[in-house]
Amino acid sequence: MDFMSVFLPVLILGVVIVAVLVVVATVASAVSAAAVEDDEEDE
Repeated sequence: MDFMSVFLPVLILGVVIVAVLVVVATVASAVSAAAVEDDEEDE
């Protein structure tokens, strides 16, 4: 059946997207936290 040939790429793509979102969210929170700390130190 063609189901698996369609399902696997979609599943892999979904996992990759989730992984990228997690990394971006982690980096963004770390950067914003560092920016806030730098901002407080600056004042």
